[in-house]
Amino acid sequence: MYLAAAAGVIEINGTVIVELITFLIMLYVLARYVYPVIVRLAEARQRAIAAQLLAAVTKDIAHEAQEGFSVEWRERRPRPGT
Repeated sequence: MYLAAAAGVIEINGTVIVELITFLIMLYVLARYVYPVIVRLAEARQRAIAAQLLAAVTKDIAHEAQEGFSVEWRERRPRPGT
């Protein structure tokens, strides 16, 4: 049985060393150049969404004040999903 004898042993040869070096280079390139860009874009999107949400809430409160709704009414109204 050839497979049973070779299955439990890992040979450290030139191929494994080249794959390890290539993996470490790729990890460095991703950490240095790709991941910071992705994080920066995700944070910018998160800030934009927060700003839009704040604008929507502010507009909602201003509209309710213009229509003459009281703060108590806003707190008593049913919330979606409750």
